[in-house]
Amino acid sequence: MKCPFVCLLCSVLLFSASNSVAQGTDQAKSVPLSAAKEPVAQLAYLDLLRLAGNGGAQPAGGKEDATSHRMLISSNTGVDVGSIQLHFATRQGPVQVPIDGQGFFVIPENEVWKQENPFLVSNQPKGSLQIRVMVPLPEPAPEDVPKVVDGKIKYRALFETVLKMTRTLRGVDPKIGAPGSSEFAVELVVGDHPVKILRGLGARTLPAWKGSVWMVFDPVLHQEDPEIEVPPNAEVRLRLVPAEVAKKIRDRF
Repeated sequence: MKCPFVCLLCSVLLFSASNSVAQGTDQAKSVPLSAAKEPVAQLAYLDLLRLAGNGGAQPAGGKEDATSHRMLISSNTGVDVGSIQLHFATRQGPVQVPIDGQGFFVIPENEVWKQENPFLVSNQPKGSLQIRVMVPLPEPAPEDVPKVVDGKIKYRALFETVLKMTRTLRGVDPKIGAPGSSEFAVELVVGDHPVKILRGLGARTLPAWKGSVWMVFDPVLHQEDPEIEVPPNAEVRLRLVPAEVAKKIRDRF
């Protein structure tokens, strides 16, 4: 069985463009938007940098590039990302901020702007936009990768890395893994093969769905620690999923 834990990027909600405190107050860090004279979503440049720093934003040019920050914008009201426009309202005039087809954009570290603190201004109403930073998950250490022997692995061994990653990410978002919040799931890429949980009261078969079996942390199973049978050459992936996806996984379980 292959067990590469993929280093994914997870999005952390940091603010909702409105005059109130950001919707992401239950996430990592957030700041209120400055009062706007016009009913459009806008946020001060220094607040963006603060969000990028506190959220651990992914540098736009990779791990070594700290001169810019990559962020993701989306609409709360269903507006297509292609209809969203952004610009910095600087003293020298508006500076357009390109947004790609997925909603990613880049803000630079600009010493002049740090003094001026221009607003990032949108063409959308207040309260209609969200900005997220992309936080790179640390690679699990080799000793943290689950060890499968003869197609079997204990439940605690499979989820030990999930628990460690949850504790790590709670430094960014204290509610990761809490009820109603995003949490880590284990994706077992198995094709059409099922996965079996060998509990004391009998085996439980988990059928594959679109080539994978998904599991989220269950404290009862963690305490019981049953063996799990997996097919040969299955691949294990660690995914950060929204609360609604975690609920669907539990409902299927």
